[in-house]
Amino acid sequence: MNVSTDILEAPNSSESLLFEGNVDDKLFNAYKIYYFIIDAVFIFPTVFGNVLVLIAIGRFSGLRKYTSHILMGNLAVSDLFVGVVVFPVHMLLLQNEALREHVTVCLLHHSLIYTLVGVSVMNLLLVSYERFHAITRPFTHETTFTRRKIYFTMTIVWILMFVLGFLQITTTRKYLVPSVYQLTHSFYSRF
Repeated sequence: MNVSTDILEAPNSSESLLFEGNVDDKLFNAYKIYYFIIDAVFIFPTVFGNVLVLIAIGRFSGLRKYTSHILMGNLAVSDLFVGVVVFPVHMLLLQNEALREHVTVCLLHHSLIYTLVGVSVMNLLLVSYERFHAITRPFTHETTFTRRKIYFTMTIVWILMFVLGFLQITTTRKYLVPSVYQLTHSFYSRF
């Protein structure tokens, strides 16, 4: 026996701890269990923490005066979508093989990931840039980062990431569906 099968098999037994099958099946099952647990563990703190941030910004009007807090609220909304949409959909796909092999569901899942995680990353970039500008140019910061400019930039980020995230569905469905299906199927058939 090699090292990779020793980990997945029970000692002094021919039965596997996960299920019977070849090594690739065991590794893919271990992968599914690992990522299912990771997703399950991160859902609650992601949702709870971001809801607390949104409640604080909504309840205390003083927090809505500063552009950095508006950006933090936008970041909390995008992270909340990651916790409410991306994690549960990924958990569902890990457990349901029929959905995992369906091309449209696969493309929709990847589009959701690219869009929502992309919005989150871009919002983090906006917060970082705004804070950098506030530190390096404190005298011009209030005139540079007005509420109107902040809302306009946040809107552009959401629209741009939705277009880029869901662009793959429109282009892939028209031209590359057979090759994407073969690539996806060959990837999952290895396990």
